[in-house]
Amino acid sequence: MFNDINDKIFYACMGVIFKGRNINYDSDSPVDGEFLTGVTTLGLDGDIPSVSLADIGRSQKSFHYYSPQSFSVTIDRIIDQNSNFFYHVLDTKYLTYESSHILAPHNIGMTGTSDSGEKSLRNYDITILVAPDRFKSLGSGTNAGSEGDANKVLAATLKQCLVTSINYSISTDKITESITLTSKELEFSDSEYSMSDFIGSPSILPQSANTLKRENFDFLNTLLGSSPRKSVLPYEVEQMFNAKNSAGEESTERDQRILGLQSIDIQATIDYSSLYDSDFDYKAGPTNTNYKKYRNIWTSVVLPVQVTCSFTGNARQLYPFSILNNDVRFSQATGDGTPNAKDWNKVNREIKLVAEKFPSPPSVNYFIWDLGKSNYLTAIGQSGGDTSGGLVEYTLSYQNDASDFVLVKDTQVRSFDKPTSPF
Repeated sequence: MFNDINDKIFYACMGVIFKGRNINYDSDSPVDGEFLTGVTTLGLDGDIPSVSLADIGRSQKSFHYYSPQSFSVTIDRIIDQNSNFFYHVLDTKYLTYESSHILAPHNIGMTGTSDSGEKSLRNYDITILVAPDRFKSLGSGTNAGSEGDANKVLAATLKQCLVTSINYSISTDKITESITLTSKELEFSDSEYSMSDFIGSPSILPQSANTLKRENFDFLNTLLGSSPRKSVLPYEVEQMFNAKNSAGEESTERDQRILGLQSIDIQATIDYSSLYDSDFDYKAGPTNTNYKKYRNIWTSVVLPVQVTCSFTGNARQLYPFSILNNDVRFSQATGDGTPNAKDWNKVNREIKLVAEKFPSPPSVNYFIWDLGKSNYLTAIGQSGGDTSGGLVEYTLSYQNDASDFVLVKDTQVRSFDKPTSPF
């Protein structure tokens, strides 16, 4: 396609187009996808499963066959104030616990079979674009003469990908998003594409660089008063990383709030099961168009979605590692009650992280990580303090088994009570 073969492929001549849907199939074409901003790393892995057949009477195996391939793509990115989370709840659905839940039909969903509203598992087409390496950026524009391929791109598309993990790393210097998806089909296009073929191609212009940072969180705000906190941290985190005065009381001063907190890591892992793995009527191959179009139709989410969150910070005091853990004090997964240090075994810790951005003051956009009110402490770890001068750090890890995982960008922050009956 290109006049000259690329000497190399590097970040300046690559791009990612994605298209999400809550139906089994719509279109093969990637041109109606959306350009993914802020991508810093792109990794692609593919297996070639081969099975050798034992042949009695021979010392060397002579026959083998290939099983269906699978592919995994991992995308790391930073989030600009004008962009959004890769997976997110629409602001029009950010109304109730049920409509915001990750298993709701219009979010990730639960099964590949269409429901009464024609909704099925959320799946994505991920298209990797490669442009000629002799131009300054992807889609530099059409030039005359021998440079007529300045706007051309090569395209490879992973079809109907399922999200397997969503990770966020929030540190003192930056916030990164990492998404891993899996697919059973990677298609290299024979078509000749130009960047102008893709919807939203102007978005490849340089971003604002106004990305989410630690300073956008309201951890330092007071709990009451003119600047109330919208973020909610677990009781143990507040106790561990809050500065205290000479009387041992928690400070309510902004410049003394949560000063020791260094990083927060959030992860949601989604596992799937499929009847295709054991179905005798499983038919694959290039002639089976239904298989290609509806390859996730017999796939379902393995419940619950594993949601974890860990907080790491500088130690201010020794912290107890043991809790009352005997079988006469069973936890309560109600999400109710006021947490305190004596109830570490209760499944009622709320975790909500809120970052504020002002793209057009005085209006505000909130980027929200809401892990619900059913989190519980799973581990306390200590590290550092060695002779190299490193500080002692504690890591407090939490988990919820309610699949509570809401990612949303909205103009307001809501609080949802967990239903009295299972979702």
